[in-house]
Amino acid sequence: MKLRVIIIILFMIFLSQLNVEAAGIYLGSYAPDEDQSINISVPIQDIKAEIIKVYAQNNYFTSASKKINSTNLKILGRNNLFPISSRSFEAEKNNLFFNRAINFQFDLKNEYEPGLYENILYIDNGNKIDEYKLVFEIQPWKKMVKADQSTAVINNLNNRTHELYSSGQQKLIIISNTDWKLKVVLNNDYQDGISIKVAADSESRKAANFDRDFKSLNSKDIFIASGSSTTFLDSGQVEIFYQFKIDDFKKIQAGEKNYQFNFILE
Repeated sequence: MKLRVIIIILFMIFLSQLNVEAAGIYLGSYAPDEDQSINISVPIQDIKAEIIKVYAQNNYFTSASKKINSTNLKILGRNNLFPISSRSFEAEKNNLFFNRAINFQFDLKNEYEPGLYENILYIDNGNKIDEYKLVFEIQPWKKMVKADQSTAVINNLNNRTHELYSSGQQKLIIISNTDWKLKVVLNNDYQDGISIKVAADSESRKAANFDRDFKSLNSKDIFIASGSSTTFLDSGQVEIFYQFKIDDFKKIQAGEKNYQFNFILE
C-alpha cells in the first residue's frame, strides 16, 4: 500500500510540472506605418549563473495565419546585439541583463500584417531553463497622401458632347497593411451632373479594384475604389489617379464655381 501511495504522489508532482506555463512578456501593440526600431525593457527574475544560454522555440513569431522572422527582435546587450532565433548563443549574464531587466531592440516594419504574434524564449542557466512567452500585436493601419497639391480645374471642353473635363489627372497615394475602401464626398449642394473616374497603373492594380467609368457624385457619398494590403507591392503603395467631368456645361450657370471634395479612406 505504501508503494502505491508514493507512486501516485510522484505522478501527481510530475503532472503539475508539465502544466506549468511559460511566464508571459507582452512587448506591446504597434501600427508601424513606416520602418522603425524601438527599445523595450522588461523585468525578469534573478538569474544566479554567470554564463547563460538563450534561444527561441522557433525562428518565427507566429499569429493565426502569418509569421514574422524572430531575428527582428534582438536582445540589447552592453556591447552587442543578440538576434533571437532557435539557434542558441551563450553570453555572460552581466552582458545581457541590467538591474534584473532584459532589454530588447524590436525592428518594426510596415510590411507586418495584423495579428497577435508569439514565440517562446528560453533562458538556460545550466541547472534550470526559464521559459518566457513573448507576445506582441500588430494593428491594422492605413494612410492616404495627396501626392499632387494642385487644384483640379474643370475646363477642358468636348464641343461635340458638351462635356467638361478636369485638366490632367490628380493623384492619391494609399499605403496600408490591411483591406481599405476609398470614397469621395461632395461638400456642396450643387446639382451640376459632376462625376469622377479613377485609374491606376499596372502595379497598383494588383492591390486595387475600381470601376473604369465615371461615377456620379450627386449623391454626395460615393465609394470609388477598394483594395488590400499594399505592403507586398514593389513600391509598397497604390497610386490612384482621378479626373472630374461635368455632363453638360450648358446647363450650368456661367461663372466660377468652387467644388469642395473630401477623399476618405476607410
